[in-house]
Amino acid sequence: MYPTTEETALWMALNRAQDSLYSAMDSVLKAEGLPRLRWYDALWAIECAGGPGLRPFELEKGLIFEQSNLSRLLRRMIQDGLVEESVFESDRRGRLLRITKKGRRVRKKMWTIYGPMIHAHMNKLSKSHDLAKITSALTALIQRQE
Repeated sequence: MYPTTEETALWMALNRAQDSLYSAMDSVLKAEGLPRLRWYDALWAIECAGGPGLRPFELEKGLIFEQSNLSRLLRRMIQDGLVEESVFESDRRGRLLRITKKGRRVRKKMWTIYGPMIHAHMNKLSKSHDLAKITSALTALIQRQE
């Protein structure tokens, strides 16, 4: 069975909206001398993990953005002093990631741009659509895939 015209239109709109919004946000972050939005996503997930840190495979599961080059991204974040890496005690081959003070500062600075942009775009959408219903429908779609 093939998608209906409406299903295809929704699929295309979701993908175009995602590309357009990410691109716009990345452009503003870049203009401010900040890393790309994918960096925010990784920094936020590591920061939320708290004290003991997060293993790279756990990080990958929780990311919003596709991270095909996660190890390269992490190496760069470690080089830039935003994330620190240590050995996972119970498995000496494993690594733990923790956000540094500098990483927190950069993530917070990024949020001063990213947060208001989310609000601006979602606020436009909420004027004509019920965001709770859209969120519920998309969340249900995601949960069916997991």
